[in-house]
Amino acid sequence: MRQFYSVQYLRAIAALSVVYHHAASKAGLPTFASAAGVDVFFVISGFIMWTVTENREQTPGQFLWHRVARIVPTYWLYTFLLLAMVSAGLTQQTGITFGHMLGSLFFIPCHSPDGQPYPVLYQGWTLNYEMFFYLLFSVALLAGKTIRLIAILTTLSLLTLIGTLISSENVIVRTYTNPILVEFGFGLLLGYSTKRVDIGRTLSRSLVATGILGFALVSVATIDQPRLLSWGVPAALLVFGGVFYETSGNVVQLRIPRILGDASYSIYLAHTFVVSALFRVVGQNRYGFVIAAVVASAIVGVISYWLIEKLLLKLARRKIVFPFVTKAQARTNLIAVSSPEGIALQMAFVRSPPQSERGLGSRGGPMGRGSRPSNGNQPFGQ
Repeated sequence: MRQFYSVQYLRAIAALSVVYHHAASKAGLPTFASAAGVDVFFVISGFIMWTVTENREQTPGQFLWHRVARIVPTYWLYTFLLLAMVSAGLTQQTGITFGHMLGSLFFIPCHSPDGQPYPVLYQGWTLNYEMFFYLLFSVALLAGKTIRLIAILTTLSLLTLIGTLISSENVIVRTYTNPILVEFGFGLLLGYSTKRVDIGRTLSRSLVATGILGFALVSVATIDQPRLLSWGVPAALLVFGGVFYETSGNVVQLRIPRILGDASYSIYLAHTFVVSALFRVVGQNRYGFVIAAVVASAIVGVISYWLIEKLLLKLARRKIVFPFVTKAQARTNLIAVSSPEGIALQMAFVRSPPQSERGLGSRGGPMGRGSRPSNGNQPFGQ
């Protein structure tokens, strides 16, 4: 399968932009459109989910368990770490209830004790959307590709329409009728289009430039716009342009951005710990603090990816995913089985994901590729 370095690089940028957003917020500096890194992730998530399943048959159960193995272990680890810190009085966060903790662990939107609609680990609110999208996508796997696309897009559009027409104080209703869901649909459309449309490099560059310009305008605009328009559309243009540019030709392989893309999920989960710790040490130097927070979060995220995330994923796949996928079934999904590489992959399947996923990945967390198999091109989800 095609290896999309552009997606990997965008994941790295998205993760670091979220880090900047939280650090700049603490320092009282302008955040611009940095929080839109989440929107970029959502578009990428839709694209990756479509791409990794388009030519590889999976049952809904296999797909869901694979997503659980990818997302849950590392998220739970950092959630329990925060709970331990709260119990020890090491953070300002207090008053976590049992119901709030369960809702956080099982991706059920709920209010925190102080009335905020966020899980214990704040950034986990995005994973509530990811898991909902995975559930919806798994059901749609029962249909053919075109019907699958239409069904998901229709469902996302109807939920958004309901959220527009009906005002509800219920946190679950508000979450799953939020227009941000449409951003996953943007990614699905991109995944469906890449093998069917070639817009050329000039138009692709124009899409990237328009997306960047959109973010720039939103950063300085004083008019309040819905998130889907202000951040979702520019995010979609950016991802569309990057992917279509790469389908029209090669993209330069940059090692460090690719590694950061692999580690983007760990960066996303770990960065709040890094930002909070650094703020206590160098918070008085606002600019120095923000720079240190971004750099340190990247380093800690990469270390977490190598030492924690990959290990947990390996253990989760061995214990959870393999019972749902027999060795014989897995072999039929491998690419180039007649080649020496394909034969080696067959022999090592129990310990490794199929080649179709090593390119567009389920190990890398929210995009990766390289001359060697990469763990990337996962939404952090992805």
